[in-house]
Amino acid sequence: SSCGRWEFSHSSADKPEDKSMTTTEEDIYLGQPSEGDIGSQQPSDDEIEEPLMTTYDPNSSGTTLYWSSPGYSRRLVNDEWNQEAYIFDRSFDLLTPTGKDIFIASSDYVKSQKKAEFSDYAQPLKCTENVSVVLNSIGYSFQGISASSIPHFIEVVQISGGKVYDIPKYNHLNGKNKIIQYFQEHFPNSIPTGAIIVGCLASNCKNSALEGGHMAILGDKNEFGELMIYHNNWLRPDLYDGLRMPYMVSLENMYVFLRIREWMATPWLHITRNAGGKIQDITSVMPLIKDFDLFNGQYHVKVVLTREVYQEMLQRQFLPVHKNIATGNQHRGHHALEDRWEVCRSLYPLQKMDPRITPDGLPNFEVVQELEGLRPYQTFLDSRFEFAVMEEQDGWVSALIFDSGRFWGSNDVYGSLWVRKDMVECWHNHTPFYEFGDEENS
Repeated sequence: SSCGRWEFSHSSADKPEDKSMTTTEEDIYLGQPSEGDIGSQQPSDDEIEEPLMTTYDPNSSGTTLYWSSPGYSRRLVNDEWNQEAYIFDRSFDLLTPTGKDIFIASSDYVKSQKKAEFSDYAQPLKCTENVSVVLNSIGYSFQGISASSIPHFIEVVQISGGKVYDIPKYNHLNGKNKIIQYFQEHFPNSIPTGAIIVGCLASNCKNSALEGGHMAILGDKNEFGELMIYHNNWLRPDLYDGLRMPYMVSLENMYVFLRIREWMATPWLHITRNAGGKIQDITSVMPLIKDFDLFNGQYHVKVVLTREVYQEMLQRQFLPVHKNIATGNQHRGHHALEDRWEVCRSLYPLQKMDPRITPDGLPNFEVVQELEGLRPYQTFLDSRFEFAVMEEQDGWVSALIFDSGRFWGSNDVYGSLWVRKDMVECWHNHTPFYEFGDEENS
């Protein structure tokens, strides 16, 4: 379930509330530095060069900019940043110039990784390489990076002047308090976009290829205000008894491209603050992606800032951004389950389904014997499974299945794999498969 492992198993100080600056969907907010490790030094009035906070009037030709210092404001007539496609329908907590470039590259790579030349990257043992591809596309030079190179990646960032933050590991004695205090001290205004998020079982991330480690890039926020991370996602139905859940590797990647990883955005954290901006709670939104879960007590999670992002934070080079977008958010609805393809889930493990080579043929003993040999790993011989329907005939369906590190079924070395239609549940546009006719809807 990590970057470095081929999976066989399922397994700041309080501030008074400013009623004039309440945040709505129409508002734009630049992260205002407060007491803490990053951006903590407040400028004097004669040092002010860039705005800290803005409000946006959609009926105006520009944006009025406000400093926290009373009486200081000026107007931007050309609100060009608000027209950028990558910024207009997205929201952020903290965005710097380099962070913006990293975010755009991360977002572009969602589509780019689907190209044929990147087919080898949508596989296990490739999380660090994918992050390196994104960073190299905007001028960084991370060479010789592989799955076992998470420590090397971190070392390169540190040597070049970057910063690494080790988030305290969760334990039941301190609960969330220690982690919340750490965020309040080091990230009082949230983690900046473009930060690299690393999760390792070992505190120094050594032997990450064997012991487990994963890497992501922090991006924007979804419609619920949750921080989104971009990474070579490993979450798949075969790891969870064939059950498809939101934010898993897409049906297209699985059954069209036959790729078992996918560069995509998944929610990570939801940070709750009081009216003064102080952190009250932190929630792990996707604990299933356990490498980045701050509260499972298993993984050491690090926040890695490249030199450029770190320096821009210290110099308060914050770009104006939408703080919250709900109805028009780019991520809106992405948590819904897919129904684009004819995909089903078995009602039983394969050993109870009498699999066949053809609808009227002999049982597929070769598949059963091969799966027997893969024990003690849990396989779809012993659990329910998701599959794509390749063909339908006489009450049987031909199945394409990924499990135990390989695809089984159509054109497989073990022959086609047919299972009885009354032993599966399938949906297409939320209608059970067995309610469709064989010809028209197969």
